[in-house]
Amino acid sequence: ILLFSFPVYIYYSARSMFHNILFISLLIMALYFAVLMAKNYTGKKRYILFIYTGLSAIFFGLAISTRTSELIWLLPLLLILWIFNFKKVGLSKLLIFLSFLFFSLVPMLSWNQILYGSFIKGGYPEMNQSIIEISQAGKDIVVSTASGHLSYLKDLTVKLKNNIFHFGFWPQQSLKMLYYYFAKMFYWYFWPMVFGLFLFFERMYKWQKKHFIYVLSLMVISVILIFYYGSWQFFDNPDKTSYTIGNSYTRYWLPIYLGLLPFAALFISKFSKALFSFPKKETKKLGYLMTFAFVRKYMYAPKRKFWMKICTIIMVAGIFFLSFHFILYGSEEGLVYASIKQRDDKFQYDKILSSTENNSAIITLYHDKLLFPERKVIVGNFNDKNMNMYYSKLVDLLPLYYYSFTFPEKDMKYLNENKLKEFNLQIKEIGQITSDFTLYQLLKEAKLQN
Repeated sequence: ILLFSFPVYIYYSARSMFHNILFISLLIMALYFAVLMAKNYTGKKRYILFIYTGLSAIFFGLAISTRTSELIWLLPLLLILWIFNFKKVGLSKLLIFLSFLFFSLVPMLSWNQILYGSFIKGGYPEMNQSIIEISQAGKDIVVSTASGHLSYLKDLTVKLKNNIFHFGFWPQQSLKMLYYYFAKMFYWYFWPMVFGLFLFFERMYKWQKKHFIYVLSLMVISVILIFYYGSWQFFDNPDKTSYTIGNSYTRYWLPIYLGLLPFAALFISKFSKALFSFPKKETKKLGYLMTFAFVRKYMYAPKRKFWMKICTIIMVAGIFFLSFHFILYGSEEGLVYASIKQRDDKFQYDKILSSTENNSAIITLYHDKLLFPERKVIVGNFNDKNMNMYYSKLVDLLPLYYYSFTFPEKDMKYLNENKLKEFNLQIKEIGQITSDFTLYQLLKEAKLQN
């Protein structure tokens, strides 16, 4: 029920071209069938275990295909679950799981080979390079250890670390982002989760094996996600000082949010019980005060249970209200404002298409998803000399435009007399599309003069 109103879950379900919720949904299904797979059935029902094993592997494969980059924490999670359930899984289930997992990954591997020339490469060049270097470093570590050349291990370990944390490793920055995108942004979830954790650890002596596994898994993936993604600053919002739900941290940290939700539920449940669980003797004492007269009358079971449920409903309703208000109006990227912006984007889309040829290409930093595939799109600007050289060659082949924030007159002059002139290019204004954005065309200098 708490997940139903969790802002990030709803927000990215409503936004197009984001596949994080699909990934999380597939992962939840995979874990559900994994739990069933680990149970013991006897007699004729044993065959159902193989069905659960196959379904779990297929959904894990689909989740991996959806967001392969999440393997950085998904592999440690699977390893922990397998180690602590080694006997329950057994060899036969493991072989079936791996077979179905490979089967479900075949389409992704096939398309990777077609698109990127390798089964394990993807659309992120930096990640592709990291995969190659991590594989080489891992091989070198094994060879160095086996041959006794341990002096190389330090350098190889540093190389491995630098490739895994290709965003850098900045713990202080990570904790800062965690504060902004969790404690501050979703405080009505954060504090119940924190108090729920305290309550959960308070009864640590009563934990079962499954509780230890859950906490260990959550700790491992939280540490990886917080320091992996938190070490880098993402600016999905053009305003770099703005901390909004549309920035990437919220969707990257979905597994952490969801993993902590049960503790928020635990706090709500325990708080409601504590609030109305007065001992009978104490209730009589309170009953002498007019303020607590209702306690004596209504707090005894079964009516006490009724009021506990009412309290729970009120708390959950409060979370619902805060969540939906935040999703709709709580930030500049709320869905109401997003809807208004969508109308504005449609206006830009129509105007740009009517002002450019069908075979044209458009250079832009912020509107690639808006214009593709109706127009060829280059994500860029004029800061890279190599790209400016490519623009000068591209202009000879097809119409080339630039769409971004409106340039002041002095910037236009600087571009035409310095940066672009070096490559025999000039930029001219086609028309102002909105109050902030203008469409420009790139032309060869001689052509423009003619």
